[in-house]
Amino acid sequence: MKKNFKKINRTIFKTTNFKAFSFFLLFSFIIWVLVQFSKTYQETIQVPVEFYNPPKDKIVTKKEGHLNLRVRDNGFVLAWFSMFKPKVRVNLNTLPVENTYLVFNVEEQENDPNNLLSINFMEATITNKIQKIPFKQKEIKKVPVQLQTDINYAPGYSSNKEYKITPDSVKISGPKNKLDTIKQIKTLVFSQKNVKKDIDEKLKLDIKKYKDISFYTSEVNYFQAVEKFTEGRVEVPITLINAPEDRITKIFPKKIVVVFKVSLENYDKIGKNDFIVVCDFGELADNQNFLIPKLVKQPNMVTSARLNSNKIQFVIKK
Repeated sequence: MKKNFKKINRTIFKTTNFKAFSFFLLFSFIIWVLVQFSKTYQETIQVPVEFYNPPKDKIVTKKEGHLNLRVRDNGFVLAWFSMFKPKVRVNLNTLPVENTYLVFNVEEQENDPNNLLSINFMEATITNKIQKIPFKQKEIKKVPVQLQTDINYAPGYSSNKEYKITPDSVKISGPKNKLDTIKQIKTLVFSQKNVKKDIDEKLKLDIKKYKDISFYTSEVNYFQAVEKFTEGRVEVPITLINAPEDRITKIFPKKIVVVFKVSLENYDKIGKNDFIVVCDFGELADNQNFLIPKLVKQPNMVTSARLNSNKIQFVIKK
């Protein structure tokens, strides 16, 4: 019994000593780490650089780079920075050009690396302060914009004025062999039904199919004046041309009604003298006993016009 008690006591003592030893070992290691990390170190760290938004007239294949940042600080700060490195984003469209390079000069962007990288080191110096990004120059061309629409006007409404596209042409850039094949740029189809008022819309250009082509403008403004229209009628004398000179030719009727469509604003400006209707005797076919009237003149403000008859009788006297 006494022997068993001594044996158990020695086991407990050994276990207690091992736990105490382990605790003091871990505690010593933590103290050592804290001491080491509290010291000041100097290191060179690579900070990633992302290049974005290249100029539309240049081909840039280099998308990334790095800055060599020489820093001096305690181990805690350096360890944190190594795990969570900031990234510098460089807008290529704002950089100056030097021969065939876009030049990113750190000092021109920000003299203090701490401000540039949003960090706070005791000492920080960027050793490669100038980054040169090579590019290839694109060809530049200006092409007209072609409007694509599917518009249905409400009853009584229409337009007889030219539409306006602003801008009416766009600048594009890319490889010369591809630019030479592009003669115009179409808009996406603009559809609208039952139109009763002016159209003033931003239209996207249809540019998805163009590869390796940069567009300086991706949309245009489309304006179309829309007016309320009405139908009018005027009686116009018929002019006979190319009739036989050695005979007397009479036609019946001598006047014909022209039915036209015009905006309410311009309705009172339209008169019979604005239209000319002729019957050409020279177009008379064999065995044809009537003439066909033709409307050969109408004012620009009229959107459509028609004659209320398509046959004119005639009589020839010797």
